[in-house]
Amino acid sequence: MPSQSTESVMNRFVEFINTGDEDLAREVISPDAVSHTPSHPEPLRGPDGYLAVRRGGGGQRPAPTAVRLPWNAGSPWSPCPNGRWI
Repeated sequence: MPSQSTESVMNRFVEFINTGDEDLAREVISPDAVSHTPSHPEPLRGPDGYLAVRRGGGGQRPAPTAVRLPWNAGSPWSPCPNGRWI
């Protein structure tokens, strides 16, 4: 990747997170990157690891519990009004 400002690279990373663009993932995420997520027992590596999390697949999630939570439109766990998380 050519030399870019940290802000520029982070903006591109956020764009990838919001779009899931595979080409962009390969542009901004090093093949050596290691990602640890609660949904996967082993670390994920490189752009493919981030893409697996973005797609929501491949992970072993804990068994669901019998917890009922009220839904609230003003919840801090809701996405932004434009549907983006970041």
